[in-house]
Amino acid sequence: MDQRGAVKSLIDYVVGSIEAGKASNEPFFHLEFDRIFPDDVYAAILRAMPSAADYRPLPGRGGGNLLPDGSSTRVKIDLFPEYTRHLPPAKRDVWDLVGRALCSSPVQAAFMRRLAPGLERRFGPTYADVGMLCKPFNTAEVEHCVGALLASKQQAVEDRSPA
Repeated sequence: MDQRGAVKSLIDYVVGSIEAGKASNEPFFHLEFDRIFPDDVYAAILRAMPSAADYRPLPGRGGGNLLPDGSSTRVKIDLFPEYTRHLPPAKRDVWDLVGRALCSSPVQAAFMRRLAPGLERRFGPTYADVGMLCKPFNTAEVEHCVGALLASKQQAVEDRSPA
């Protein structure tokens, strides 16, 4: 499948996942997803997890993630082409695909539809005019947390494998 076909296929899957997501009101209106990505894409994401050097600092609001020495306890990669193009080719292909799908108009429209009750409560009846900025990114905790995060993600893949 060419890249355009792969992106379209992933967009369609993600939109279906958004439409099927469970709405919840506590502690605020949000959606819960069981499988936002197809199993093969999820497995590719796990295989292509960026290394620590691929991330940039995520200082947080008011510098809440910064340590006294100025280093950050959290890091991120924005899933836009200008950031993913710096990844090694195997990682770049996966994260570019995911970023393009998550930033697509159909995905944004699906989120607007499904999040409408919460958006209307917050912004009023003209919530659709507020607009939506899609900013997907991959975050990680620095050093000691990364191993635990990857181990839990690997367990999730194993739990999803057919018996």
